[in-house]
Amino acid sequence: MRPSFYTDEDVGVRVAEFLRARGYDAISARNANRLEESDADQLRYAARQGWTVITHNAKHFRRLHEEWGATGQAHAGILTLDRPPKPRLPTPEEFAARIADLLATPDLVLANALWRWRGNNQWRQYPNDRG
Repeated sequence: MRPSFYTDEDVGVRVAEFLRARGYDAISARNANRLEESDADQLRYAARQGWTVITHNAKHFRRLHEEWGATGQAHAGILTLDRPPKPRLPTPEEFAARIADLLATPDLVLANALWRWRGNNQWRQYPNDRG
């Protein structure tokens, strides 16, 4: 079964559009009318829908991931994408391509996992991402 995605408001709407163009079910916080909600509310909403969250907010979502794990709450996964320093920011299409690369990983498990793109051309699963 292919995962479904929810991009929080830190991630551009176009990332969800490019994921849909690649055949994935994806919706943005803007399109779901969920702007300006807390990160905790965003994760709860996505978890109820069975959607994997995509965010640039690694710090807050790492904390939420840890809290949920400690209390036995389940989520469909969290993908965090670090933004490299300006002037060369990746395009939404490049962010979507990075996600597609992760999804091509054999035996990938997203449920209750946090994956982080660190800008070094590779994904790391938390807690092994070292930072």
